[in-house]
Amino acid sequence: MRGLLLIMIIVATVLAGCMAQPQYIAPLNYAPANASPGQLRSSYDDLPRSEQPNMAIYYELLGNGVISSLNFEVIIDTKVTARFGGLCLPSNQLACPWVAPMMIGYLYGDGPSKLEIGVGALWVWNQLMHGYSAGQTATVAWRWQPKHAGMMWKAGWTPIIGIGPAQNETAWPWMGVATGYTW
Repeated sequence: MRGLLLIMIIVATVLAGCMAQPQYIAPLNYAPANASPGQLRSSYDDLPRSEQPNMAIYYELLGNGVISSLNFEVIIDTKVTARFGGLCLPSNQLACPWVAPMMIGYLYGDGPSKLEIGVGALWVWNQLMHGYSAGQTATVAWRWQPKHAGMMWKAGWTPIIGIGPAQNETAWPWMGVATGYTW
């Protein structure tokens, strides 16, 4: 499980580095000698801002992580998302099973309110069984995310399909809510 967690951290770090936007330093607009102090300002105030932040970290209750998960998400080109999450499920045994949703999604809509659609894999590592199982998961959710850095919320349907040793093909009618921070 440590290997899977290490891989998730490395992938998230690489994606974060690739998605970082270069900083723009605007030149000063020089005004004539007889200009008032209000006219002396940087053109930085007039720069267009990104339509939405490009990274998010959030905690999801229920949802794709079954019980809960802590997630890191990279927003690519303001619409496509890549999400990596994980959390240890509580149990009464010595070993705690790990659940790790890894998903790709798409954000529909302009402004802070969006429809989020996503699909991905759900990895479950059980130390007592010395192995993992994988299933499929999806998301259809309403998401509120500010135009600039700030708190975000989402709630929606997060079916879990074919997980566990039986790998049945039925979707659990699962719901989830999440809150976190975008930057």
